[in-house]
Amino acid sequence: MVPKHASSRRLSELSANDLYALNSLPKVKIDREEHGDYGLNDIVLEMSHLLDRNTVRKVELSLLEDNLRK
Repeated sequence: MVPKHASSRRLSELSANDLYALNSLPKVKIDREEHGDYGLNDIVLEMSHLLDRNTVRKVELSLLEDNLRK
């Protein structure tokens, strides 16, 4: 499950839907202009300390549902 190469994606590269999904999480407020230069991996790591297991399960379920729809 771990990618072979590290990602160099930035928050500014996220789609509007992805940014909305991140901002819909409790205690998360990301602004593309203010935080756009941050690395996506760094933000996900920091957010993992803030989120509880139920929130993570909801996000995983939502991603699974989206993938099944496609």
